[in-house]
Amino acid sequence: FELASNYESIVKFACRGTGDRGEINFSAPLADPYALANPAEKEDVDLLLRMTAQGLVRGQLPQFEAGGLDAERREELAKCIKYVRDRVGVPRDMSFPAAQHLRAYLNHIVDILVPLDGSSSA
Repeated sequence: FELASNYESIVKFACRGTGDRGEINFSAPLADPYALANPAEKEDVDLLLRMTAQGLVRGQLPQFEAGGLDAERREELAKCIKYVRDRVGVPRDMSFPAAQHLRAYLNHIVDILVPLDGSSSA
């Protein structure tokens, strides 16, 4: 339920995936506390995270058509979703089983956006 209760912050956080990394770099590759969100991503990232949350509540993987987006746009959105997926902290953010479940749903979203076979999603 952290996804729902802290939703706006999580959307903004995800938008860091294509934002500016910030001026101070850290040795840990995923550490970027000064990163800035890319506001151009907000609307689409919001929709993708809402679909993820709805799928988690319903117990159904989200289904959507990404083929209408050009490949570059799909890749940008995938970066934002991966940004959240790669930074979910256990036990800071949620339990290990909950994090596994969330990551699986986020991976599903990424797979639709940028299928491994290179095709546009169905």
